[in-house]
Amino acid sequence: MKRKMNCALPGALGLIAALLALAGCDEPAEVAATPLASEYAAYVGVWELGQYGRGNKYVYLQISRDGYISYAKNDTSGVGSSCMVIEKTPVGSISDTQIVVPLFWDFTLDFAVNEAPRESAGAMRMTVDGNALQRTDSRSGGFDYVWQCDDGDFYRRRVS
Repeated sequence: MKRKMNCALPGALGLIAALLALAGCDEPAEVAATPLASEYAAYVGVWELGQYGRGNKYVYLQISRDGYISYAKNDTSGVGSSCMVIEKTPVGSISDTQIVVPLFWDFTLDFAVNEAPRESAGAMRMTVDGNALQRTDSRSGGFDYVWQCDDGDFYRRRVS
């Protein structure tokens, strides 16, 4: 007679081992921002897609000259909604093809730069992750908003 093995036990042991390994890890030290290289000065500023408010797809991207990024994206235009917020975080690296933002441990958030900043029809534009953004403010710093996703609602609050 063949004996059946209970596969839940090895899976549970693996999960416990992984949790114990993570418990021994220190949280990474805070990463200091590095100012952007001069060849990426065109990336500096506030870039937006859409109108801020309910029922819209809205993307906000701010990159500062001193190497910080804020990103907020909300899409309530279709069925369901999605929301993502990253507040004033150091840029890990930037190139004409991607922007890499370190999050924690070895996790990063990679933005694909589909089209680098360029002037078109009298406005600065770039395409990031398939979103056609327009620069609405060219300032180099001053993160004015705190973004929040809460139960499908998306809102911003001006920082005083």
